[in-house]
Amino acid sequence: MKLLIKDFSKVFLWVVLAGVVLNILIFQLELVENDYFICVENVENNLTLFDKNLEFNYPSSCDQDAYYEGFENFNNIVKRNHEYQQRPLYILSVNVFFGLLNFLLNFNQINSMHLAVFLNHSLILSCCLILLSRTIKFKINFSKFFPLIIISILNPIFKWGMFTPSNQTLTFLEIVYCFYVLKIEKPIDLKKQSFLIGLLTLAHRPFLICFLVLIFKYVVVDKNYKKSTILTIIISGLLYSVPTLLFLSLIHI
Repeated sequence: MKLLIKDFSKVFLWVVLAGVVLNILIFQLELVENDYFICVENVENNLTLFDKNLEFNYPSSCDQDAYYEGFENFNNIVKRNHEYQQRPLYILSVNVFFGLLNFLLNFNQINSMHLAVFLNHSLILSCCLILLSRTIKFKINFSKFFPLIIISILNPIFKWGMFTPSNQTLTFLEIVYCFYVLKIEKPIDLKKQSFLIGLLTLAHRPFLICFLVLIFKYVVVDKNYKKSTILTIIISGLLYSVPTLLFLSLIHI
């Protein structure tokens, strides 16, 4: 566990560093073409740092306000029919970063929001890279691992997804996590994975696909045709549904 925490801390710091450099190249120096979708525009922001007023460019998406409403106060998506109510874990994760930044830094709200979104996407990419390293047995050291971070962060999913509220980075996590479980966990603990994937579905609903893939692997590929398999699938389905049912009960309290 200590080694995992140490490795994750290193990877997270490297990802943040690479993300900052990418932001400078794309938005500040404009050395990399900004080919965002039409929904995103590059806008000027102000930041007061050490009593100096700094100006910098940062992307703003057309659905940003709806996301930021939940990031600022998680209750905003719980107490009413919010358009992103089906992504509570994602909203909550950014909300936690936002709360920490508000406590530690004296930034205005919009800059704290921008930074919280960036750090959250950096966390997601770090999780992806740790899972990949364990799947392909890749040693984590700067000289060998940092080029992998650069390649990953230049992937359009992260290149254009790290700086604005979106779920596309979670799609990559879904693919990597499913691949990790299929490759490493033998035999698959279907009940445990069903509950974990059920939690992740609260961040990104397409994690349901990973759950179905694991069911297929457990039954068809592993040839579990016993009568007890039916009971295992039923229990797994219930475990997968528990996080969603608990959140729905929270909404309707």
